[in-house]
Amino acid sequence: MTDPSSDPSSDLSTDLSTDLTQDQTILLLTIAHAYMLSGKWPNWQYVVGQLDQRNVDAEEILRSLPRVGPRGALGPSYGFTSAPQHSLNDEDQVSLTIAAALPIGELRPYFAEPFLRTLHHMIDLQRSAIFSPTEVTRVWLESGDLARAMPSLKPEFINALPEILNGELSTRRGSSSIAADGSWRKEVTRDIQQYRQATDLEAYVATVCEIVDRQARQYTATPYSGTSIPRLGGALHPPQTLPIPAPESLAPAPKTYIDTALMEDLERAAAPTKWSLDKLISMAEELNSNYADDHPYACHMLLRAIVDHIPPAFGQKTFDHVINNHSWTRTDGAYVKKLREYRYPADDVLHRQIRESASRISMEDLPARPYVNALLQGLLDVLKTTPASA
Repeated sequence: MTDPSSDPSSDLSTDLSTDLTQDQTILLLTIAHAYMLSGKWPNWQYVVGQLDQRNVDAEEILRSLPRVGPRGALGPSYGFTSAPQHSLNDEDQVSLTIAAALPIGELRPYFAEPFLRTLHHMIDLQRSAIFSPTEVTRVWLESGDLARAMPSLKPEFINALPEILNGELSTRRGSSSIAADGSWRKEVTRDIQQYRQATDLEAYVATVCEIVDRQARQYTATPYSGTSIPRLGGALHPPQTLPIPAPESLAPAPKTYIDTALMEDLERAAAPTKWSLDKLISMAEELNSNYADDHPYACHMLLRAIVDHIPPAFGQKTFDHVINNHSWTRTDGAYVKKLREYRYPADDVLHRQIRESASRISMEDLPARPYVNALLQGLLDVLKTTPASA
């Protein structure tokens, strides 16, 4: 009989559950809030010190976090942190992966959504590259080009991107360089095409886990059963709201639906444009407020109102005309087309009359945030190119 301790597959962890303990959540919140306050990941000494104040062993909690793939040094793995699950030095930086935005929802607008937009921009770069039959062509993502192509990305996020890209399985391959002036470039390899269908956070994490699962098989002597990622209707379970009273120092930031930087850009665009944006901005603010408070009916009605409100600024009469006639990028076009399907639950909220059975509309029926942000970014781009006197 084989000794289980000698079997490499016995060290494999295949569950990236978002049902975390209080101490695991506090560890992730400590790292997340340090990043959101400074734009930089904290060192290990800081994290340990914060958890020591709670009489919590940070190293023990780090080791306990769910992780897909082997927990040892053998083979690829993926979890909520990019830190190895063994001893760290005080000066070592501890960062979170994009997956951490599943249990820590306030990371989505600060971290996960900008990354996903960048990821699909990289996919577009790779797919649109022109290759030579006689020479090897290398595709690059450059910081200056990215800032021009996606002006809603905050400069501090773009500055932090090299480290974020190198920490994700999806983008770590390929060479990179940082110049003395802080500009950088990152090679975009063909592997990134594996994430073409990962258009939201849940789909992205599921794709990473599936790839890790597949690669981990190559490092184990005995096949194992595969990932047991929690799913609901073919997708990852949404993060559960943990009944943990966060202390004031770690109180989560309000979650937003429409990107806050995009909101600021729309407000700045209001003055020079011929269009009155006061109603749009008010509805967007109310949508974010109702989203933070988990009011599904108000969210559905406000989003439907926004979608029906903006076609004239695109020079169109209806939202369908906006989808079909505006010059969208491949990724943003796919996002905006998804919003057409959303009209059905919005019609349900607005027009279904009272009945004996209960309503089944919930927050989960709202379209993914990248879809709405892509639409409003498209509107912002139009406003910037339309003179006030037009």
